[in-house]
Amino acid sequence: MASSGVITAMEQQELFEIASPCIQVCELDKQGYCKGCLRNRTERDLWLLMNDSQKRQVLKLLTIRRLKRLRAQRLAHQTPTAQDDELNLTLFEDNENNVGDSLIK
Repeated sequence: MASSGVITAMEQQELFEIASPCIQVCELDKQGYCKGCLRNRTERDLWLLMNDSQKRQVLKLLTIRRLKRLRAQRLAHQTPTAQDDELNLTLFEDNENNVGDSLIK
């Protein structure tokens, strides 16, 4: 608790259990991700065994996957521009690989 007696956002976050991102749409896409929550098999199987830090890492991965999916859907409906090419999607791919590797270790 902060010295003023006020609970900070970070401290408040630690008071609550991190809920599963499952939305009860349990069907796999071509890449093996759940169509509902976008977790892979390992992330789904190990969720209850993960500590809060690991769960937060998975939630970050899910955000990256959602952004990638939204961007792919948007690009499928428009003609790519030079500006789109400059938005380097590998940034997301690199982050996803790095975070995922830390869950396995």
